Amino acid sequence: MSANAKLQAPIGERIWQRLSPAQRLSRFAFYLLAVAAIVWSLRRIEIIPEFLYDAPQQSQLNAAKSPSNRAADATSSSKTHKSGSRAQRFCQ
Repeated sequence: MSANAKLQAPIGERIWQRLSPAQRLSRFAFYLLAVAAIVWSLRRIEIIPEFLYDAPQQSQLNAAKSPSNRAADATSSSKTHKSGSRAQRFCQ
């Protein structure tokens, strides 16, 4: 039995397909419109080149501003309270 003989149904029998031709066409049209909308929106974006050139310096400034060791900051701030938190008093 050849591979073509397995794929062909006998005359009069229907071959099951997940989607009808109309459903396949509507799905293709939807995907085509979605891709066209994405391409159109990407082409309409106006990006100021100076922002891109300055990005590495800005990220370095933001990294310098953020605390490097948040755990140490949390323990130092809890020491400033007179009695500490309820959990800290319970564990002592």
